[in-house]
Amino acid sequence: MPSTLIDDAGRLQQRWTQLVSDVTPSSLPLGSYAKRLTSSPTGQLNVRLDLPLIQTCCQQCDVSPLSLVQAAWSAVLRLYTGSDDVVFGGIGLSRPSPKQQWTNTSICRTRLDPNSSIVSVPGQILEEGLPEADCLLSVPEAMKAFSSLEPKPCNSAIWLRGPIAKNDLQTYILNEGTVSIIARRGSGG
Repeated sequence: MPSTLIDDAGRLQQRWTQLVSDVTPSSLPLGSYAKRLTSSPTGQLNVRLDLPLIQTCCQQCDVSPLSLVQAAWSAVLRLYTGSDDVVFGGIGLSRPSPKQQWTNTSICRTRLDPNSSIVSVPGQILEEGLPEADCLLSVPEAMKAFSSLEPKPCNSAIWLRGPIAKNDLQTYILNEGTVSIIARRGSGG
């Protein structure tokens, strides 16, 4: 499997490089605060979601909970970067592998209209990963691929944890209510 992983990482990096060649980096200002929280270059924040509020909003606006979380994260990055074109990683957002130690990865790019509302953002998110189901990387490998891109497009990712099937994705978020936001320290990557 290691040779497949190297090939997959190379292909993924090449595809992502094409996708982000013209973006302004979407980096959160982590600085010394993140260094005090952990000795690891990757920090993780578990966000408990207000499930009844999210469920109501999703039903009223006809969007999935994951789409709403992605849209909200796009808005956060827009606020910090000042750019209408933001990028973040997505880990475990699509159909997972039967091998639980591997997770799928993608880059999510959102081009926001200056007057767009959060509920209109899901239709503007472009998510790009490897299409083959057997091309999966570990979370550290995904973050390494993110950080090796030039220009460095982002230093954060949404990580949906847990063994779920694609059809159960909405149910999982509504029942479990935890999404992890991970960010990598360093110069934007």
